[in-house]
Amino acid sequence: MIEAKPQYKWSEFGISFNASKANDQGEVLTTCPKCSSKRSEKNKKQRCLAVNIFKLTWHCNHEPDCGWSGGLRGGERGNKYSTNIYTKPEYKHSKLSQAHWDYLVGERCLSAEVLEKNKLSTAGGAIQFPFMRGEEVVNVKYRTPSKKMWMETGAERIVYGYNDLVFAKDEGLSVIVVEGEIDKLSIETAGAENPCISVPNGANSANVFRKLEGQLPKHMILAVDNDEQGKKLEDELAHSIGRKFCSRVSWPDGCKDANDVLVKRGRDTLRFLVDNPKPYPIAGIYDVESVEDDIIEMYNNGIVGGEKIGWPSLDELYTVKTGYWTLVTGVPSSGKSGLVDHIAINLAKNGWGFAVCSPENQPVYLHYIGLLEKYTGKPFFKGKHERMSMEEAMRGMEFLHEHFHMILPEPKGDGEQSLTLDSILEDVKTCIFRYPNLKGVIIDPYNELDHSRKTGVSDSEFISSWISKVRRFARQYNVHIWVVAHPRKMEAEIGKDYPVVRPYDIEASRHWWSKGDCILSVWRSLKPDADTSVAVLVLKVKPRYIGRQGKAMLDYDKVSSRYIDPLNGESNWLDKKDDR
Repeated sequence: MIEAKPQYKWSEFGISFNASKANDQGEVLTTCPKCSSKRSEKNKKQRCLAVNIFKLTWHCNHEPDCGWSGGLRGGERGNKYSTNIYTKPEYKHSKLSQAHWDYLVGERCLSAEVLEKNKLSTAGGAIQFPFMRGEEVVNVKYRTPSKKMWMETGAERIVYGYNDLVFAKDEGLSVIVVEGEIDKLSIETAGAENPCISVPNGANSANVFRKLEGQLPKHMILAVDNDEQGKKLEDELAHSIGRKFCSRVSWPDGCKDANDVLVKRGRDTLRFLVDNPKPYPIAGIYDVESVEDDIIEMYNNGIVGGEKIGWPSLDELYTVKTGYWTLVTGVPSSGKSGLVDHIAINLAKNGWGFAVCSPENQPVYLHYIGLLEKYTGKPFFKGKHERMSMEEAMRGMEFLHEHFHMILPEPKGDGEQSLTLDSILEDVKTCIFRYPNLKGVIIDPYNELDHSRKTGVSDSEFISSWISKVRRFARQYNVHIWVVAHPRKMEAEIGKDYPVVRPYDIEASRHWWSKGDCILSVWRSLKPDADTSVAVLVLKVKPRYIGRQGKAMLDYDKVSSRYIDPLNGESNWLDKKDDR
C-alpha cells in the first residue's frame, strides 16, 4: 500500500520537537501548541503531545481537556480549541463510460434517473460516487466493477446521501441505512417511501454516527448486509442510536443486500421489504416475530454463555453478559474496586468499552494511573521495582483512550456535583451514542451518590426503585452494570478477620438480594501477616447458564495491583505478545 504524501509541515501547526529523541517506534514527546500555554506555570513545560515521526501523526494526551490530534497527510482532527481541517477533493462530473453504464444499469439494474440524480461519473477505470453536503463535494469514493474501492485521502468521511438525511429530518421521515453506495441507489431505484443513506466504510462505520449527534431523524431503518459483519454493524448502530428508534429489514434467503434483492427479486419486492421493516427488539416489548431469529439460533447452536474474564478459577463460576448487572460488595480494603477495574481491563482487551463513575477515585488522572498499572503490570511511580517505561505508558494511554470514559456530572449552581443515578445514566447514554464499543458501566460506590428523595419515601422504597432503574437501564441499552456497595459498619472480634459480607449486610438488604442479577463478595484477610490470597465468592448468578455459586481464589500482586489466577500458569497475562 502506497501512503499519500504529506500535505502539511509540522511548523504549520506550531509543533516542534527533537527528532533524535524518538524511540524505535518513532515516538517523541513535546509540548502541545494548543493547551500547554493555557496551563499553570508548573505544567506549561509538560510534554503531553505524542508525535510519531514515522506515521507523521500527533495526539495530545491531556484528555478530555485537549485531545488535539492529526497528521501531516490529513491535517487536524480537532480538539477543544480548534476546528477540523480536511482536504477538498477536486471532483469533475463527466458522463459514465459505456462499460460503467452497462455495469450499473445492465448488471446492477439501477435506473438511469437515479444515476443522474446522484451525479455518478467515470474517472479512468473507476466509477466516481461523490459524497455531497449541500452543493459541495466533501469526498469521493472510487469503485471498479471488480470491487476495488478507495476514497480521497485526508477528506472528511460523511454518510453517502447526507442531503437525504437532512431532508428526512426536516420532513419528519424515517431514513434507511445501508452498507454500500450501490445498495442506496438500489433502494432509490425501487422507489422506497423513505430516503436512504449509506455508511462510508462498510461494516466498519459505526463511529460515523458520533458526528451526527442531533442530526438524525426520529426513526432509522437498518437494512445492512446479511452476513456476520453486517449483523455486527446493525447491532452497533442500534446500540448507538437507541433500539427504540430503530427498525430492521431482513433479506430473503439467497440475497445478501439490497442490490441482490433488486437483481434477483425485482423492484417491487425490494420496495415492499424496506417499506415494511420489523421493529428492532426492545427489552420489555416482545412478540414471536421479533425474536424469531434468536429462537432459531438457540435451537441450532444452544445457549451462549457470558463473556469470560480470563481467570479460569472465576470463569467457571461467573461470566459477564450484557443486559444484566452485578452487585460487588465486601469489607473496606478488601479490594472491591480494584477487582472491578481489573475485570474491566480484561474485558477491554476483548473490545469492550466502559463508562466509569467512581467518585472515590479522584482526581481522575489517579484513577487512570491505576488502570495503567493493571494494563502494563508495572508500577507507575518510581520505587524499588521496575516502573513502566514512557513508551509503555503511552501505549497504555492509547488503550485507555479507546476503552475507558470517566463520568463526573457537571457541578450544580452551588458548586456541588449532581451525583444522582439519573444524572449518571444520562451521561452513560451520551457515551453509548458516542462510543459504539461501550458495553460496560461501573458505579463505584453506591454509598457516595446522592440519595435524596421526596418526603415520605423510606430507605427501603428508595433503594428498591434505585436498583430497578439500574436493572431496566442494563436491559434497555444492552450493557452490563457493576455497582460497588459498602456494607453497614461491621465488627470483627479481636484477633480475627471480618466475616464475609452478604447482601443482608448492606442497607435495605432484601432488595439487593432479590433484585440483583449477579452478586460477588470480595474477601481477604487484613491481618498484618496474611498472605495475598483474595477470595471472590459468587453468591448469585442470573441467568443461570452464565455461571453458578461458588468461591474462586486469586492472588493479589501489590506491585502491579493486578489480580492473578494461579490456574493461568503465568502471572502477567498481558506480557504475552500484544497485537496492538
